[in-house]
Amino acid sequence: MFLPNKNEYFVDIGGYSGETSIDFIRWCDGKYRAIDIFEPNPVMIEKCREKIERDHLTKVTLHPLAICDSNTIAPFFINKDFFYTARLDENGNHFVQTDTLDNVIQDKKITFIKIDVEGAESRVIKGAKNTIRNNKPRMAISVYHKIDDFYVVAEELLNICPSYKFKLRHYHTDTTETILYAY
Repeated sequence: MFLPNKNEYFVDIGGYSGETSIDFIRWCDGKYRAIDIFEPNPVMIEKCREKIERDHLTKVTLHPLAICDSNTIAPFFINKDFFYTARLDENGNHFVQTDTLDNVIQDKKITFIKIDVEGAESRVIKGAKNTIRNNKPRMAISVYHKIDDFYVVAEELLNICPSYKFKLRHYHTDTTETILYAY
């Protein structure tokens, strides 16, 4: 659906092991301006660092940070058996630093944002209003964590940038991996 542009600037929010960023590098044939990966889970941060070093990735910055709608220290749940379910959670068993994308990115010219943060996608968008409004990046957003994200996320994006268009794609046989594409 999307073709890479020259000088892509990719932001991977909920970077997990870094695999999506590596896929992004392949997708744009290694021709990108920069990649910022945001991952708050300490175990996955280490896996990202290992991949960045192992694959000699350049122009990639790893931020040990949860992107959401505020700058604070927040409770974060980590299930040691299922790291992919780690998330901001008021009953969390760990604490992480959070910040908004607007604070961290500031005036950088972002072209593509991926968001998969286990149910906090709306919080990420609220903290990225200026980045979205100023850049109108293409976006791939997970919308399967909360039942109303199918329409809430699209509404939030349209309130920020009314010219967005959307596509929805489901990648799995169960209820996971439904992605909203904004362009």
